[in-house]
Amino acid sequence: MPPTATGRASALAGATLGTASYTVPATAVVVATDGNDANPGTLAAPVATLARALAIAPSGGTVVVRGGTYHQGGLRIARTVTIEGYPGETVWFDGARPVSGFGFTGASWSLGGWSPVLDHSPTYKQGAPDGTAAGWQWVNAAHPMAAYPDIVWVGGRPLTQVAAGTAVTAGTFAVDTSAHVLTLGTDPSAGVEASDLQQFAVVTAPGTVLRGFGVRRFADSVPMMGALVVYGAGTTVEQVAVDDNATQGLAIGTTGVTLRHVTANGNGLLGIQAAYADGLVLDGVRAEGNNSEHFNTAPVSGGVKVARSRSIVVRDSVIAGNAGMGLWFDESSYGITVVGTELSRNTGAGVDLELSDTAIVADNVVADNTDDGIKLHNTGHVQVWSNTVLRNRRDLNVLQDSRSQFTLTDAGHDPRQALPDPTVPWLSQGITVRDNVLGSPTGNAVVGVEDLSHRYSAADLAISLDANAYSRTSASTPAWLVVWSAGSGNGGNPFVYGGLRAFASAAGQEAHGQEVVAATVDPAAFTAVAPAPLPADVAAATGRTAGVGHLGAWG
Repeated sequence: MPPTATGRASALAGATLGTASYTVPATAVVVATDGNDANPGTLAAPVATLARALAIAPSGGTVVVRGGTYHQGGLRIARTVTIEGYPGETVWFDGARPVSGFGFTGASWSLGGWSPVLDHSPTYKQGAPDGTAAGWQWVNAAHPMAAYPDIVWVGGRPLTQVAAGTAVTAGTFAVDTSAHVLTLGTDPSAGVEASDLQQFAVVTAPGTVLRGFGVRRFADSVPMMGALVVYGAGTTVEQVAVDDNATQGLAIGTTGVTLRHVTANGNGLLGIQAAYADGLVLDGVRAEGNNSEHFNTAPVSGGVKVARSRSIVVRDSVIAGNAGMGLWFDESSYGITVVGTELSRNTGAGVDLELSDTAIVADNVVADNTDDGIKLHNTGHVQVWSNTVLRNRRDLNVLQDSRSQFTLTDAGHDPRQALPDPTVPWLSQGITVRDNVLGSPTGNAVVGVEDLSHRYSAADLAISLDANAYSRTSASTPAWLVVWSAGSGNGGNPFVYGGLRAFASAAGQEAHGQEVVAATVDPAAFTAVAPAPLPADVAAATGRTAGVGHLGAWG
């Protein structure tokens, strides 16, 4: 069986706190847990808070943070600086603090005087109610407290929030904001920590560098966008972990940002969110276990979502095990590259390109997602090359619906562009699929191409498949190998093909493809596939040799 992750993605993705060895400039302002804000901030006499360090560091200067845990936040970084962890030391900025003094009431444990009152707006607009239309309801009715950002741990284990103290049971807690009472259903003797800081920092200064530290357990409300928010163009975030925050971990709202070896794990709604983030690079990012509060998949949840952005690169990353979409490009994103990445075990699609255009998706492992593996939804001019895509609902699913750039009332336009935007027509057209290993889907087909508006056939959309390897567990599992849009023909239904030979003959596709029926996927069985030669742009994106094809991800 092929690997579940590309070797380099597994090896490189994510932050490893405490291992960085950045040079400490002689002029650096130093922060330490035993510092004092009356000190000058030298290595021998450090300050105690990052806020004080930022106040005295010059523009272009460096702030170095010694190892330890800092219960500090609410920062605005408006001067260009570098903030870095001290070499070989682990640094956490933590929104939670130890809480004690609970009294046992016979069925629960309660603490009076709990003062934090946190906004629980469920959308990006503070004070606005949740949506009502399908696909626009943020909060899942089965998890009604998802947008409440209160967070409590007992013995290092998170508790689940319920609406009232009278409803607490083992593993749950409640906050009465009127009476200022925190109630637990779990014995607090193992130690209680609760979040009372909402946000670590908002970066507005261009060229800021953040590296070598972690940000965790901040009680950020949805409209705050994230525990760490970057609006400073050209910012670099490197060897930083943004974990276990109430809603969103890291948000990007500007151009030229690079995330390198960043972890965003266990956040309540979304690991990383970006909008208007042209030139964004995600290099060695790890986003796992996000949407821990179980918001609905749409409009936002999961691992990483990028909207209204251009020239985005995701490489050598792991986006896995998220409750929602893995990697989601939406709302007129353009110029997308996704290479060398594991996209697995997400409850939504592994990678979803929606209302976007012009992309390379190559040399990825996309496996075991509950929804589709690679989903292209109203997105055209995509080159899908040399991926290993296994055990998803449909391994590749191309969809078209009635949304149009020419209908300016439809949501999803990039207002920075001339509208309607001819570069992003919201058509799933001009899609090339080569040298992929596809197999063992859990849904009704390995590959689907469907126009839900019944306007376009697959031929009209110029969908081209060749030199791909297909694996099915039996001749009837899944029911079809390919679902193929007939447009307005065939009674409004797509054509369906039970095997590769029938598909190739009827559709004029896959002249060099191969189908194998086997209990497991064995790459050695695909002896009849001669991989198509890599085009220059795909070769450059993957770091491979142009003109030399490869079946499936390189691993």
